[in-house]
Amino acid sequence: MANEKKHDYTVCMGDVEGGGDVCDSFYVSLLCAHMAYQHHEHADGSGAPRGLKETNIHLYAQICAIANEYENLISSEFVPPHEALEIIMARSGIRYSQQLVRLFVDTIPAYLPGTMVKMSDGRNAIVTKIVEHMQRPYVRYMDTHEEISLVDHPSLLIAGQAIL
Repeated sequence: MANEKKHDYTVCMGDVEGGGDVCDSFYVSLLCAHMAYQHHEHADGSGAPRGLKETNIHLYAQICAIANEYENLISSEFVPPHEALEIIMARSGIRYSQQLVRLFVDTIPAYLPGTMVKMSDGRNAIVTKIVEHMQRPYVRYMDTHEEISLVDHPSLLIAGQAIL
């Protein structure tokens, strides 16, 4: 774990310092410079480069930090979106503002349309659309082609991704 933290810090500092170099090389607004420099700070003060706490980190830098980690998880580490959201939620109050994490989770769907899922009733389905609630999409059962809204079926849950 200590080695992982050291790796994260090294990568982070390269990112922050590189961002600072870019900001020095071009005219960049003060707001953009704060976002580039502060997006690896953590709400609890354990981040880098200055160890700022949540109240001293610019709001846009906090938003950028959440979006940056989510994008890295799903694009570089190939973590499924629902697991990436779980990781972000687990870091709520530690790395990220609890309020911003709540807003992020309310905005980003855990299961994107086209995702094959296993339902709590044991059946396989595909997410078809998201209308009312980001975490309660419409799904179509693979065996019957019946499409239902999970908002209308509160006891029916997505148990995970389907394994075919």
